[in-house]
Amino acid sequence: MKRISRLDAFPWRMPMVLLSVLIIAGCSSEEKNVIIDPQPEGVTIQHDSRYGSMAGVDADEHCAKYGKTAVFDRTIKPDEETLLRYPNATQTVFDCVNARPAQ
Repeated sequence: MKRISRLDAFPWRMPMVLLSVLIIAGCSSEEKNVIIDPQPEGVTIQHDSRYGSMAGVDADEHCAKYGKTAVFDRTIKPDEETLLRYPNATQTVFDCVNARPAQ
């Protein structure tokens, strides 16, 4: 009687495991946001240009420490060394402004 291994019973199992590992590895390799210049008056955040909205979340969290609200100021191109390491990197500057009281 021939014994059937688990891989023979499910020939698609190994390719699916490999595909899952590759997908997870690809998702985890994204550049993380980096707070470059934290000040009470504002913050510069380096982030992946494809995910700009996350920079706004980080800026909001930073400004909230001072009871302020983050407002977009401008976008800056990173230096060449940073672009070599992270081709999609950009830097966004946010101002921390006093929140208007509710009327």
